[in-house]
Amino acid sequence: MDGTVKLLRGILHNFAIPFSAEKCNFASVSKYDMPDIADILENDILRASPELLATLLKDHTTSRGDAACNIFLATSDYEHLGTGYGYNDPLSVLYK
Repeated sequence: MDGTVKLLRGILHNFAIPFSAEKCNFASVSKYDMPDIADILENDILRASPELLATLLKDHTTSRGDAACNIFLATSDYEHLGTGYGYNDPLSVLYK
């Protein structure tokens, strides 16, 4: 099993969503099957596969060729934290 499939299986397991790499049919998952609260552990994804996290953050609708754009925050709830936390600021990986 490839690492990305294994990681995806682990993430979905945390949400109690059945996953089959062979029969990947997310259309059959009802919104009523989903938990009320979802917490994606981005640090776990970063440790397991930085490439996967980069792919998840990439805005696949606006990126063109070598010009990659990340999805943006889309909320002003974090503006009090300063530069980089505004509504239109792209999400990025901060290495500490």
